[in-house]
Amino acid sequence: MKGFSPVFILISIVAAGFIMFAYQSHAEGSKEYMEITVEKGDSLWEIAEEYTKNKGSNWEFVEWVEKNNAIQAGTITPGQKLTIPIKADKDR
Repeated sequence: MKGFSPVFILISIVAAGFIMFAYQSHAEGSKEYMEITVEKGDSLWEIAEEYTKNKGSNWEFVEWVEKNNAIQAGTITPGQKLTIPIKADKDR
């Protein structure tokens, strides 16, 4: 065999394009979340009230944060970083 066949090259290019598209789509989807730092006196319920503002259930928000940060609501501490299901368009 003297080099690569055109079919192999075409399949390789298509596969590389697909991988780049999938990575870009994942990166864009991750913009739906933001990271916050827990401040003294914060609770997940208060954070939910601050960030949901009638956009969803506070219970669902708290459950999502607990699950995706592998925590329990009562165990958050000042300085801790949390990922929350809110677009990163608001500074805290």
